[in-house]
Amino acid sequence: MATTTVLLVDQSSIAASFDCVSLFVNGKHILDVDDSGDAPIDEIAESIASALDTVLDKQSLSELELAKYIAHTRNESSAIDAQIKEGVNDFDDWVQGYNNNDVLGAIAFHGKTKGGATS
Repeated sequence: MATTTVLLVDQSSIAASFDCVSLFVNGKHILDVDDSGDAPIDEIAESIASALDTVLDKQSLSELELAKYIAHTRNESSAIDAQIKEGVNDFDDWVQGYNNNDVLGAIAFHGKTKGGATS
């Protein structure tokens, strides 16, 4: 039997996200709330996790983490590593146009998910 996962990802440290928080259930995107929305995403996520009898996994994703993941998918890890060594701290060019699959991939790439442990 597959383990149910409810994941809430805070992307507010990524300028291109407009303070976005995304909700995923079993790897499927459910809802985004950004600085222009007012849906109670935390309450929605808690309710879904409770209904599915699983733990809500809350994670934050930084611009650097997302950029490193995107560089990895493009086989350009050495390019971003060079930028980091040069002291670059703006990775907006790397993350422009990112999508929900990139968010999930970056969370997994950096080993951040709890894997939907049940309570």
